[in-house]
Amino acid sequence: MASANVAEWVAKNIRHTGVDVLELGSKRYKDHAYLDLREILQKRGKPFSYTGCDLAAGENVDVVFDLTAPLDEIRSALDGRTFDSIFCISLLEHIPNVFKASRNVEQLLRPGGAIYLSVPFVFRYHGYPGDLWRFTPEAVCFLFPGIDFQDFRFSCVSTLEENDVLSLRNRNMEKMNRFLFRPRSREEKLERKRSKQEGAEVPPYSLAPAMINMLGFRK
Repeated sequence: MASANVAEWVAKNIRHTGVDVLELGSKRYKDHAYLDLREILQKRGKPFSYTGCDLAAGENVDVVFDLTAPLDEIRSALDGRTFDSIFCISLLEHIPNVFKASRNVEQLLRPGGAIYLSVPFVFRYHGYPGDLWRFTPEAVCFLFPGIDFQDFRFSCVSTLEENDVLSLRNRNMEKMNRFLFRPRSREEKLERKRSKQEGAEVPPYSLAPAMINMLGFRK
């Protein structure tokens, strides 16, 4: 699944994509939003080779394999190919052994190749088939030590609201906290204060549902 903001982030940074493209978790599910990566790549107007992979066969799946399988089995399923661009959108939270999966993903990416990762930071339960993890930007860096995220230059945090996106450039995590802590505007805070003074019931602050979107390059 991918929100409109995640799709927009991919499209904005698609220029970093090479010719040989691998999409992990590419299966499409009925009645759920998905990233139409082929369409985004076609709009770029440059030649590309696309391979969609998933744990199970289905629409938009070219190759079936378990991302936590031994690396030689994965390489065999992919006919020994490596890729200069990998997309891993809304996938890692569903993988029990996310540590092994991330190591395998790194090995499928060529040196200098680009990887696009989108993972939930604050989000509802969504099991396909299970939902096990939530991530911070630091967690993504820990999982992918062989990836240079360039001080989060091309990375951002996004909510489900249209155009509600904050750049993570320069790793400003406190700025991310302020961005997600709702209500966040001065007007909303003043109204909240007035309501409390008048004895009205005021809903608690909350963190907005958010995705961490990170683009990096294989060292």
